[in-house]
Amino acid sequence: MHWLHPTWLWFLCLLPLFVVWQWRVERWRGKLPFSSLAQLKKEPQGFWAGVQAWYRYGYILVLGLVMLAMAGPQQIMDRYPVWDQGVDLVFVLDLSESMAATDLPPTRIQTAKNLLLKLIQQKRQRNDRFGLVIFANKAYTLCPLTVDHPMLQKMLRDTTAGQIGGQTAMGDAIATALARLRHHPKRRRTILLITDGETNAGRIHPLRAALRARKMKIPIHSILIGRAALAPTPRQKARPTSPSTNSLQVAATPWGALQQLAQISRGHAYRIARVQALQRIFQDILKNMLPSRTKKPRYFSVYRDMYSWLIWPALSTLSLLLLLQLTKLRSIS
Repeated sequence: MHWLHPTWLWFLCLLPLFVVWQWRVERWRGKLPFSSLAQLKKEPQGFWAGVQAWYRYGYILVLGLVMLAMAGPQQIMDRYPVWDQGVDLVFVLDLSESMAATDLPPTRIQTAKNLLLKLIQQKRQRNDRFGLVIFANKAYTLCPLTVDHPMLQKMLRDTTAGQIGGQTAMGDAIATALARLRHHPKRRRTILLITDGETNAGRIHPLRAALRARKMKIPIHSILIGRAALAPTPRQKARPTSPSTNSLQVAATPWGALQQLAQISRGHAYRIARVQALQRIFQDILKNMLPSRTKKPRYFSVYRDMYSWLIWPALSTLSLLLLLQLTKLRSIS
């Protein structure tokens, strides 16, 4: 039982005082002097005499029922779990021809898909939404943000390296993912970028897209997959690609570029050169992109008002008392 206005329940404490007051009134009301009451006590008391002695307490019962009704009793009909704000995570997957390389058995693309499938299975809440952007020569939204995770897994399994070209438009892909996330600023938003090389196609430079992601407070977690071009090299100044990147030094290697993307957007960068490395960094990836939140949800309850169950008995009792007072228990005074 739930009470909408529980303050009214405190007024029930006054009912015992009304009972005592009524008892005192009945005790001293209408007394007549008799020399002896012994003979009267031997006479049987009639039904209406008993009703006469107790009917005034019925008004106190009516008052108690009205007080309970004013407190707003409600019955819980159903309860629904309410979780915290979920995570919006967009996977940005490189499908260029180089992703078919076999340095990570069976292939780079298959290793990447296994990682994403495992991340989808590790969702923390029911309202976590995932999306998928694929890119090569161009970037495409293969699956918008959805809670239909089985459908997303099926679409992910059907992707193959080289199906949309052989180049890498990384900046366009990040910009496409940002477009999918821009409508929900109150949710935790994240981008996971998986690629094996540097950008060599597209109209938007990756650093410019990273600056935009930083402004939108969307971290980009980048993963370089494959054994090629893992050795770090000194950074060198590159020709600026836009006014937004004039003050940035563009890294010369794919690994340095992905580190720079992650640093600008306040994300993390990882590289996977061996299958053993994937197992080692998976928990760190899961922690950064799908942080643990409230394990037990709050519950939203649906109530049904029950005050009518008290009002109708109160009205019926009051009507009966008034009827008795006007008929059988009518007094002349």
